[in-house]
Amino acid sequence: NDTAAEKKLGFSMKQTLASGERLRQRGKYLLDGWSVYVCKGVAGNKAPPEKEMRLIVEAANGVWLSSISASKLKAMDASRIILITSDPPGKTQLSAKDVKNALKLGAQRFTTSWLFHCMISQELSGLDDE
Repeated sequence: NDTAAEKKLGFSMKQTLASGERLRQRGKYLLDGWSVYVCKGVAGNKAPPEKEMRLIVEAANGVWLSSISASKLKAMDASRIILITSDPPGKTQLSAKDVKNALKLGAQRFTTSWLFHCMISQELSGLDDE
């Protein structure tokens, strides 16, 4: 039943459909202009496997980043990178050199719960410069 799922997952199907329609009317997708890096230890650990995570990101027109090395970051606008951690974030996820560097350069960090909520609500919440 939709009402039970909406309550359990904290979204409104009516609002989701309206948000998705507004995006489509503007020729947009949820993750247009955003690149997404999923930290080590996230995919497949209380989250879908990496292949599925990548499909989710790319279906919303996000760019999947398989790495965020310093050289890669130099060629990108780090403020348009979303770093996805576990929920709660693992200590090693936040202490990884590349992750620390990306955050320092302006990447934004969110959890898998945030990402999935954005997908089911068709709205990006909490991002700077939406």
